[in-house]
Amino acid sequence: MKKIFAIFFTLCSFTAFSQTPNYDQFEKEYAKGNIEVAINYLKKALKNEEKHKGLLYAWLGDAYLKQKKFKASADCYVKVVEHTDELQNNGLIYFSIGTNYYFAQEYQKAITYLEKSLEAGHKDSGIANNLGWCYAETKKYSKAIEYFEMAYNEDPKLINNINNLGYAYYLNGELNKAEKLILKAQKIDANNSFVYRNLGLIALKRKQKNKACTYLDKAIEKGIINEWGEHYIKELVLYCKK
Repeated sequence: MKKIFAIFFTLCSFTAFSQTPNYDQFEKEYAKGNIEVAINYLKKALKNEEKHKGLLYAWLGDAYLKQKKFKASADCYVKVVEHTDELQNNGLIYFSIGTNYYFAQEYQKAITYLEKSLEAGHKDSGIANNLGWCYAETKKYSKAIEYFEMAYNEDPKLINNINNLGYAYYLNGELNKAEKLILKAQKIDANNSFVYRNLGLIALKRKQKNKACTYLDKAIEKGIINEWGEHYIKELVLYCKK
């Protein structure tokens, strides 16, 4: 979020605007961590402020992000762009909007803004990975592979890039390609819990129950539940209980 505020002060010709009592109260409550109270003051400030709505919406988007209200945060960042001519084609803010829509599970909106970020020339491997996940969640596995390959080609030794591409091949039913990549990831980091989860899913698909359940135990041993949550291994857990 700091990067977004930096955009304002490097790209936008804002003059210092007079702080209203509502804005003053917002700053005080925000600094104390009273985010909901701060949001209410900021909404009141927005009603009275015409010239600098972009900056105020940026603060509001940041406040919603702290509450993990990802859709509300993304909606505010869209308003930032609408009220700030200099940000009409800025890849960083499009990336922020798309990422928040992704976390809000608004995948089509996420795809729209993440692809805008790429078109605007923003360089961040997270764009390709987030697009890959959006397409994976919408079951468009060929497109997911396309974007995960883009991220992988940028850094083929990064464990997340290898895991993501391997998982996409698994989703697309290309198990041999998936296994080859995940085994490569294992050689780089034998303690990565997602490696064993993904190997377990491949074994499950091949109906190799003993192997799948061994990999499940290994994923749990390596901390997948504490690190990511039990839902990531739900399918394997149900299979191994049969």
